[in-house]
Amino acid sequence: MSDYSLQQENELEALASIYGDDFTDIRAQDPWKVRRPPEVYLYLRPKGLSNGQSSFVSVDLQVKCPATYPDVPPELELKNAKGLSFDKQEKLNVELNKLARERCGEVMIYELADFVQGFLTEHNVPPSSSFHEEMLKNQRRQQERLALEEQEKIDQRRRLEEQMQNEILAEIQRREDERKEEKRKKEMAKLERQESSVSVPPPPPERQTSVSSGSPVDSSEVKKTLVNRRRTTSSSRHRRDTYNEDNARQQEVLHFSNSSLGEVVVQRGKCIGESERLGRSVYYAFNSISGDFAVVYEWILRWNKTIGKFFTSQEKEKIEKCKKQIQGVESELNSLLKLQHPHLVHYQAMSISESEDSLTVHLLAEHVSGCSLAERVSSGCAVPVDELRRHTQQLLSALHYLHTNSVVHKHLSASCVLLDARGDVRLSDYSLCKRLSDVCKEDIFEQSHVRFSEDALPARAGKKGDVWSFGLLLLALAVGREVKEYPLTVPDTLPADLRDFLNRCVCLDDADRWHTHQLLDHPFLRPPSPKSLPPCQESSPEDTGVDFASTVVPRSLLLSAPFSTEVQKQFSRYYNEFSELQLLGKGAFGAVIKVQNKLDGCYYAVKRIQVNPASKQFRRIKGEVTLLSRLNHENIVRYYNAWIERQEMSSGAELTSDSSEALSTPERPSRPAAPSRRNEDLSLLGRLEEEAPPPALASSVEWSTSLERSSSAKCSTADSEDEEEEEEEDVFCPSFLPPDSDSESDIIFDNADASRDSLLQQEPSSRKAADPLDSTDSEKPLLIAHYLYIQMEYCEKSTLRDTIDQGLFEDSSRLWRLFREILDGLSYIHEQGMIHRDLKPVNIFLDSQDHVKIGDFGLATDHPANVAAGKLEVDESSSGFVPKPDPTDNMTGMVGTALYVGPEVQGNTKATYNQKVDLFSLGIILFEMSYRPMSTASERIFVLSQLRKESITFPEDFCKYESGTQRKVIGWLLNHDPALRPTAVELLKSDLLPPPQMEESELHEVLQHTMANVNGKAYRTMVNQLFSQNISPVTDYTYDTDIHKGSFHLASAKLQQYVYETVTRIFRRHGAVRLQTPLLLPRNRRLYEGCETACFMDHSGMLVSLPYDLRLAFARFVARNNISHLKRYSIERVFRPRKLDRVHPRELLECAFDIIIPISSSLMPDAEAIYTVSEVIQEFSALQDRNYTIHLNHTSLLKAILLHSVVPEDKLTHASNILCDAMSEKLTKREVEAKFCNLSLSNNSMQTLYKFIEQKGGLQELLPLINSLTKQKSSAVSQMAKQGLKDLEELLSLLKKLTLKLQVVVNLGLVYKVQHHCGVIFQFVAFIRRRKRTVPDILAAGGRYDHLIHELRGPTVSGVVPSAVGASLALDKICSAVSSMEEPPPVSCCDVLVVPVGQSSMSRAVSVTQKLWTAGVSSDIVYDVAQSQEALLEHCRQAGITFMVLVSDKEGNYLKVKSFEKDRQSEKRIPESDLVDHFIQKSRTKLSEERNREISESASLQNPKGSVLGNSGVCDSHCSSGLMSMNVNLVTPEKISASSRRRYETQIQTRLQNLSNSLQNRSSDIEVLAVDLPKETLINFLSLEFDGEEQFNISVKTLLSRLPKQRYLKLICEQLQHFKIYKRVSVVVLYSYRDDYYKILL
Repeated sequence: MSDYSLQQENELEALASIYGDDFTDIRAQDPWKVRRPPEVYLYLRPKGLSNGQSSFVSVDLQVKCPATYPDVPPELELKNAKGLSFDKQEKLNVELNKLARERCGEVMIYELADFVQGFLTEHNVPPSSSFHEEMLKNQRRQQERLALEEQEKIDQRRRLEEQMQNEILAEIQRREDERKEEKRKKEMAKLERQESSVSVPPPPPERQTSVSSGSPVDSSEVKKTLVNRRRTTSSSRHRRDTYNEDNARQQEVLHFSNSSLGEVVVQRGKCIGESERLGRSVYYAFNSISGDFAVVYEWILRWNKTIGKFFTSQEKEKIEKCKKQIQGVESELNSLLKLQHPHLVHYQAMSISESEDSLTVHLLAEHVSGCSLAERVSSGCAVPVDELRRHTQQLLSALHYLHTNSVVHKHLSASCVLLDARGDVRLSDYSLCKRLSDVCKEDIFEQSHVRFSEDALPARAGKKGDVWSFGLLLLALAVGREVKEYPLTVPDTLPADLRDFLNRCVCLDDADRWHTHQLLDHPFLRPPSPKSLPPCQESSPEDTGVDFASTVVPRSLLLSAPFSTEVQKQFSRYYNEFSELQLLGKGAFGAVIKVQNKLDGCYYAVKRIQVNPASKQFRRIKGEVTLLSRLNHENIVRYYNAWIERQEMSSGAELTSDSSEALSTPERPSRPAAPSRRNEDLSLLGRLEEEAPPPALASSVEWSTSLERSSSAKCSTADSEDEEEEEEEDVFCPSFLPPDSDSESDIIFDNADASRDSLLQQEPSSRKAADPLDSTDSEKPLLIAHYLYIQMEYCEKSTLRDTIDQGLFEDSSRLWRLFREILDGLSYIHEQGMIHRDLKPVNIFLDSQDHVKIGDFGLATDHPANVAAGKLEVDESSSGFVPKPDPTDNMTGMVGTALYVGPEVQGNTKATYNQKVDLFSLGIILFEMSYRPMSTASERIFVLSQLRKESITFPEDFCKYESGTQRKVIGWLLNHDPALRPTAVELLKSDLLPPPQMEESELHEVLQHTMANVNGKAYRTMVNQLFSQNISPVTDYTYDTDIHKGSFHLASAKLQQYVYETVTRIFRRHGAVRLQTPLLLPRNRRLYEGCETACFMDHSGMLVSLPYDLRLAFARFVARNNISHLKRYSIERVFRPRKLDRVHPRELLECAFDIIIPISSSLMPDAEAIYTVSEVIQEFSALQDRNYTIHLNHTSLLKAILLHSVVPEDKLTHASNILCDAMSEKLTKREVEAKFCNLSLSNNSMQTLYKFIEQKGGLQELLPLINSLTKQKSSAVSQMAKQGLKDLEELLSLLKKLTLKLQVVVNLGLVYKVQHHCGVIFQFVAFIRRRKRTVPDILAAGGRYDHLIHELRGPTVSGVVPSAVGASLALDKICSAVSSMEEPPPVSCCDVLVVPVGQSSMSRAVSVTQKLWTAGVSSDIVYDVAQSQEALLEHCRQAGITFMVLVSDKEGNYLKVKSFEKDRQSEKRIPESDLVDHFIQKSRTKLSEERNREISESASLQNPKGSVLGNSGVCDSHCSSGLMSMNVNLVTPEKISASSRRRYETQIQTRLQNLSNSLQNRSSDIEVLAVDLPKETLINFLSLEFDGEEQFNISVKTLLSRLPKQRYLKLICEQLQHFKIYKRVSVVVLYSYRDDYYKILL
């Protein structure tokens, strides 16, 4: 027996003696006496019970011991429990097992039994007195538990709802931010295009900087600007904006109230100036609601009391007087808000806030991007006469507009006249600013005393005073300085007409001074004769005499006095914001320095380049920096900020070395020794850099090139419409390139004609400043040096050059990974329409994560000093980057560049090249990556030169290092024919590249193999996983918030229905039937190339698209069903995808009209389609007023133009897509040229192309140009041009026969879905005003699409391909135009509204309504009988309901019928049995009127000049051959609306049509006199005599003596006298439109 068994048996003996009969050994019941561990049964009751106590609880404890008990706890089970609830049993069981685990290692059964007995003793309570009570108690507990659970559920549900609501609001805010960000990016792109445009209408305005405050700021305000500059810094990936303490204090949220704009919330930004003359501060501001920038003027009226504690009564009276004056200003603002003029800076709102000791006035005004004329005056340079004339015209027109509206400026000066980004004048500070200045500048507690004027010139008041100030301003601009002499003298050196103009303005006597309307007619402002105009030339700073520096740096911000280096550093942004750490490299025109930002502590690379802002090329550099700042890719070096700093120094001072070399940190490399004579030629550019002056300035200007634009950049497009809504909601694309569309902001430009300009500018003598400390230097002219600073991302590891030299060829996987990243970066650059042009290993950086960063895009490519590089025997077209010296130190970066440049540009500076030039450089780089490091520079030059040959000679030992594919890729990249060279995208997709590394390759390979087998299990699993995604409540809620936003308007729905029915009626008149086609189509990228369709995936993973238009689905339907003859129309929704994720596509309503005929030789379907659209336009007066023009073109003619422009035939589709992109994306001409450049088009080819596509006009006008194509030697060009010309001539002939009213022009640049059409294409275009701009509006477009049907035919369909012509109309635009009318057409939901009076009348009202429905009368019934009659009348008015039937039991068998016809309300009692007949008769009359109107309008369209038209413009359809005319003349006691007049005329025409037929043999003319008289009065007019004038007057006198309304009756008699006595009209009909009754007067 083991120790365990011994312990177990001993314990059992003890338990048996203790519990006696309550102890049972279960082993005794075993049939086989096999020894096993103990298993016992204990019957337990509460312990310590006396004889009188009862036991109410008991339980049996079963204990089963394992073999190793007591080291392992036994199994315990409670059985036969009595008096214990289930919860108490659970509690006992848990505590018992816990005690057993604690007692392991010693015998425990007795202790466990004792614990159970103790528990029973504790809970030994008698049961409830009855079972019912126990049940009730349990029910209460159950209810409490359920209530608690329910409350927890409610709390949980509430928390979830709150969380969901917060998530929904956050999602809505995120999308709103994304939408604003998208809008801001579009505005930024627009501004960049405007800034980069070189086509400026003559006379050329002075170019203005885009960084001005946009408000008139004088010199005192500028000082504040220098201190409160916003400092913009960025981390390696994101831009962070930090403000100095002044800006932080100035941030404030202001609230304004405007009657037209409502509540305006404005965030006030930094102070940009303070004006002592106007006593105000000027702040930048941001409108939180509209997202636009603005300017806030602030005046503070203080009444600090210096003596005593309380105000005296006089002081209080003065304070109240000032308050009333300011309140008067506020009331004046309401009238000024209505002023709208293109050359005014408009006020927007005003707010007044009062505190204990002051009153603050905030005036919100429009923000204008530009500078003031004060800068031109202070420059010391006279404004050219042509430019002055232009400024005078614009400023005078604004001043005349103010005077016409009784507004006096009161403070006209150079500081309040702004020049915006386009060079146009904007006048500000009119009226209010002077009044507020006078109030706020006055010390209200100061005693009266004599004031002395600070101005030398006497002040003038009133409108003549404005003209005086206007003359002083023009005189200052003309002489180049502020005029302070008195009396004034106009210099004789000015032109005669200008002198006379100025004398008319500044004459001393107010009576002799001219008014503004007189000055507008002065000969000085008359434009010269066109014959005397010189040929248009591109204006340049040199030509205009304008210092171009002022267009980059405002002249008011430049200090003329020279500073020492330390003083200049105090004003340098570079030195204030950054700490120099290390010189990274220096080259021909600048240096790259590693710096640390003092605010965020991040490291950046700052490139410093010396520039000449007066050169033409500087603007290209600026545009290039702007473009580079928009690049955002993980393999591209980020460009964050760029600014210019300027230094002025005496010409006698020595040019010091580059300040970037004067670095005090230990990391600074030692200065290299002077170059030897052997390298003198190669180090020429280096010496220029060493002799450059240090970078110090008097001021600096930031170009907003980061993700967040400057205020001026954003506000320059504040007037523009919401581009997202207008561009994406249009069914059609806008017109092609505007004639003045151009841009030089492109990475591609040449420097063939670049001439060397001086890097240092000599200041004009008028700006020399004498230094009291050094008279010698002050006599010498000042030399000015400008430096461009560019803040870039810092790549801290190394360059690819270092990696190659360290043996990159040995690590094949790393080699291909880096090469793939270079390709990714190049692909992104090329997608943006840019070319690097200087790709080489030293320009490819590696960051700390060993990822590629492509940098050094060659910013100074067109720098004038590039001519110096021409002395080197290298390629001149390479960019002037800041090269990093090669490791050998034996060759410069320019020589290195020559080893990588493409052969198509080497040695040819005027060569045309495209993005393929970067791929050639990449081939050289890949070779160096795959080859061993070359030890000497001479070996490298020799090997790479051999590689550059057309035969591509590889080194003999190259096979040792390459794996086989490198040679093929290098050979492909180094092909001398750019057309055979791959693009970056093609190379990325090529099989020659190894798959990506493990982190990407696994995913890409799995996806590629999965997508390749659409029937495989993996594909089905992937699709199932996609469709098993759960949609969160936030996504569900925000998916269609844009569609459901705003309140529903019944009027809009009724108007849309009206337009729908009107357009449908026209189509049916042409025999068209409505035909719907399937909604979804398989996605087809080729057919919708250039268009983004709304694509979705079905359950099988197939991509399908919602209709982009209604034409493709119909063409597919016709092709698959072999339809050869059909006219159809369809009005359905089309869809546009949104740029935001997880949102409903945008829905638009499109109307399609198509004609299918079996023959293709006839152009009658084209003419009918165009004519049908013109009928739709004629149907709506709102569209007629827009003067739509029909633009025609022919696809064959377009193809002939492209072929004639040397576009390769296999690139025609691509070229057409570029033209389509130009229409849809509003690309500038320069951007389009860049895309055409990728097609290898030369400049001559593009000039030829633009010569054709920019032409539009009549066919006869364009005939000489088109004939030049028909006479071409190329048979293809000639035949296509002849075919296009023949079709256009035939179509114009057919349109002439149809008497088309709209103007038709041939537009050779019209491109509309050329991938669909194959014949005539057309558009209906009008130019409309939208938000202060004239924009093209395309209402309809279409053309012939025979070949589309042929392309969509299935393999089983045979036979002749039918001819198809279609037109698409934007129905939304028609609805918008109709809704904008002053009197929209009346549209009703129904004709009759049945109203039960009380609930008891409901059943009878239902019966009446049912009878009306059965009879076909459009009716509705009111369900809510509690509505008031006023509410019902308002409902009828809004719904356009004509009749209201009141059903009441009190009326018996009668019903009350209220009528709202003829602009008045009437009421009749009609028997219920006659109600249906009454409304049927009304319906017939209405139908007859509509039919008659249609017939008459149709007749008027067919014969607009015929004699059948009466005075009313309505034609009688029953008159014979135009021999008879019935003219309706309305004589009304009061003025009626035009719609009522038309309704009466139609009613009379219908009523009298039988009469006109019966009288047509009696007379050729019938005059109808329609009057508002009752029948009884009308009969009295039969007594009039028409035999002579005397007898007529006597009869009239008798008639008037017995009738009332003498004045109205006399007017009718005068009309009768006119027709019967004077004109001798034989038949006059006197018609009462009140009672529908007439009499004939013969």
